[in-house]
Amino acid sequence: LIDKKKLVTIEQQIERIKEELPFTIADSSYIALVVHLALAIERISQGESINFDQQYLETIQTTKEYETAEKIARSLEHAFRITIPKEEIGYITMHLMGAKLRDRQGYMLEDTSFEIGIKAQELIRFVSDELHVDITNDYTLYEDLVVHLKPALYRIQHNMGIANPLLERIVQDYPELFAVLEKGVKQVFPDVAVPNEEIGYLVLHFASALLRVKKGLRALVICSSGLGTAKILATRLKKEIPDIVHMEQISVFELRNTDVTRYDLIVSTVPIDGLAKPYLVVSPMLREEEILSIKQFLKNRNAVSRKEDVDGSIGTSHDVIKKMDSIQKMSETILRILQGFTLQQVNSHSIKEVLAEACHQLWQKGIIRDSEKVLAELLRRETLGGLGIPETSLALYHTRSSAVVFPSFTIYRLTECQTIHGMHDQPMAVNTVLLLLAPESPSQETLSVLSHISSLVIKDEDSVALFEKGDREQVYSFLSHHLEKFFHNYL
Repeated sequence: LIDKKKLVTIEQQIERIKEELPFTIADSSYIALVVHLALAIERISQGESINFDQQYLETIQTTKEYETAEKIARSLEHAFRITIPKEEIGYITMHLMGAKLRDRQGYMLEDTSFEIGIKAQELIRFVSDELHVDITNDYTLYEDLVVHLKPALYRIQHNMGIANPLLERIVQDYPELFAVLEKGVKQVFPDVAVPNEEIGYLVLHFASALLRVKKGLRALVICSSGLGTAKILATRLKKEIPDIVHMEQISVFELRNTDVTRYDLIVSTVPIDGLAKPYLVVSPMLREEEILSIKQFLKNRNAVSRKEDVDGSIGTSHDVIKKMDSIQKMSETILRILQGFTLQQVNSHSIKEVLAEACHQLWQKGIIRDSEKVLAELLRRETLGGLGIPETSLALYHTRSSAVVFPSFTIYRLTECQTIHGMHDQPMAVNTVLLLLAPESPSQETLSVLSHISSLVIKDEDSVALFEKGDREQVYSFLSHHLEKFFHNYL
């Protein structure tokens, strides 16, 4: 969709300025920034402009990020011989601010992000149901949507229009996905008029997620003449190899008009000379030893694919050490959280009493070093905004503190319902308190795990019900299963 030469030029300009940033940009944020700049240049080249709230623009002009955004803009102006207006610089600034927060997982733990996260999960479930493809466990999609939707909703609510020069191409390339998302945003955001330009950007996020879905096998069945024999073989093959999602049957005479390179598995009832891909000769009834041969063939094929992946990703010894260190931090965080997890009932004449008891117990276990300090920080956090999760009976209290020794996630069932402010700024009754704690300067891996836990709470109606009513074993089993999955995906 975007000219590769343009992307290379943009990357070169950012690399020159990156060292001046007062923070490190994560890879995902870096890519998002490059793509945003490419789209901005496309807009400007086509003579299109954007609107930006002038009052907000004046506010961010005093930030270091705006200063850096100006340098990036001047550099791009010189490279592409264009003039970048202040409004576009404002959007570059917002991207840099987002990159600063990413740390991204810390950004995900903000209450406003959490509320948007609920909507993001709804949208993911809607698209999954409409397309009959399960992308509800794609954490990258969830995270990307929250990061995108937060400023997008701000833009819409403040009438800050934005052009999407790729809209026509997106609609042309992804007509079904665009139609589904058009319908989805109306259901998930009934009070927000989401323009087609923003829907176009959402389409790109979902299209990427759909590409990440594991592709099933494509099989080709060849027989000597009539398709009757091929049909019998195809039926047996599908039964024995359920990973096959697409199967075609042809005769030997049709081979010359068939591109066999498109198939992962080719079986034939007769020997064939000069076929462009490896194939297996089998009987129409598919004997047991032939089934084993096919499975071994597919196993070897997957092993070759994995080897190619590994060969293509060999890095320096420094990269390996860095990766191993990150894996160790991730596994340690998950281990600490699972070992320290508790779900118990506590007396609840007030939320303060619940939090005080929770902090005291965590202090006794050595998870925090100063229960009074952590309690004060939790209560102070409550004054900044609602912590109740809308449309549930759950409250999510969280903080980072120098008094926290190890990351922790614990759950407390209240003997009496308490009324607190929700994230939607309305009073609500809660009977369960979820408590997420992190050290003051946690590793990226720790934030990533805690952020993932927060997303699991609102994953779907079943997960909400589990956290509202499940016992310790049920919740622990759910957590350990999903954190193990999260860890394996990280490897």
